[in-house]
Amino acid sequence: MILDDNTLNAMEKLFNKILLNIYPMINNIDIERPLLDGDDKYIMNIYTSIPETVNEKNYWELFHGYDENGVGIIFDYHYMDDVIIPKLLMYISLSDRDFNRELRIYNANGDLLITN
Repeated sequence: MILDDNTLNAMEKLFNKILLNIYPMINNIDIERPLLDGDDKYIMNIYTSIPETVNEKNYWELFHGYDENGVGIIFDYHYMDDVIIPKLLMYISLSDRDFNRELRIYNANGDLLITN
């Protein structure tokens, strides 16, 4: 589904308001519009404070558990994409199938960490 600019802006605001509170390692989220006419895949860029020492191979080992203060450091982007985002989309009258997306997660240096 091709989404208009007002809908995309509402989505960005909603995601930045809610997801940043759920996942404190997220700094910002922006959504890129499809580049080709007729394409409906959006790129959801997620900028984080995840250190540059984390990579795709050690990500799950390092980001499931608790820090030295007992604070959870879990950032399960699959759960966010499969469960939380679809629930948030309902607030702007969209279903999950209306928002065809690819997640791109960046580390603190702005380097691409994971593509989902």
